[in-house]
Amino acid sequence: VLDLLRDLQRETGTAIILITHDMGVVAEMADRVIVMRHGEMVEQAAAVDLFHAPQAQYTRDLLAAVPRMGQGRARPAPTTSAPETVAQLRDVVVRFPLKGGVLGHTTHFVHAVEGVSLDLRRGETFALVGESGCGKSTIAKAMVGLVPHQGRIEIAGQVLSDLNQSAQKEMRRRVQMVFQDPMAALDPR
Repeated sequence: VLDLLRDLQRETGTAIILITHDMGVVAEMADRVIVMRHGEMVEQAAAVDLFHAPQAQYTRDLLAAVPRMGQGRARPAPTTSAPETVAQLRDVVVRFPLKGGVLGHTTHFVHAVEGVSLDLRRGETFALVGESGCGKSTIAKAMVGLVPHQGRIEIAGQVLSDLNQSAQKEMRRRVQMVFQDPMAALDPR
């Protein structure tokens, strides 16, 4: 699946967000990385910088837990102009209500994602890294409109919260998720 994604990216200039705990995949595929913990960004850096000089202790701990890291794929030389931004998140927050009591009222909230901001550029592979339950998939679900969020999510110049139902449907045709094990996640028919 990763090889297919890389081929499609090369052919179409597609931007990709990888959500994984596999630092080998991050080293091989990502241009830039956000490390997450407990729903918050711990560190954000170019992949090369993250692996060579991690700033956050949590990132250093993640890298120390990996027995051996590969060299990653060859990176193109940096250009003087930044590629077009295709997705932008600003201060995104996702909280899920927990209901309880006799009447089933909201008693408190699970803070799944707190204040995440990122830019995804055309042709770039961007990795979200962190332990299970830290908010990686929730960010992806918010980006495709599957979970309600606070903050600003802009995809291809359109702010998700400004889209009517028809425009949201069109956006979902253009922004899609590929699951870690597509054979288990998708109906084979």
